[in-house]
Amino acid sequence: MQLFLTGWQGYVGSAVLRAAEAGDRFTVLVRSEAEADAARAAGHEPATGDLADRAWLADEAGRADAVIHCAASDDPRFQPVNAAAVDGLLSGLRPAAS
Repeated sequence: MQLFLTGWQGYVGSAVLRAAEAGDRFTVLVRSEAEADAARAAGHEPATGDLADRAWLADEAGRADAVIHCAASDDPRFQPVNAAAVDGLLSGLRPAAS
């Protein structure tokens, strides 16, 4: 399964990676070349983007079999970014094949 994961280096996201099924492949959100290098070193495909870019998130979600959004903060200033990110991710999802 190809998964798109935000927050892969955080507490929850890193636990998701540890619990993944053998054979699952992850594309992970990165914001810099250093993060991209870390993602590659960990065996993941980096996707350079931003949580505030709704169209980019929709494209990434559309390429994945599933999306796991773990990039979040309890800082009230982050709430609009998180809401936009969730909206972008949801808009890119497609119905599961029957």
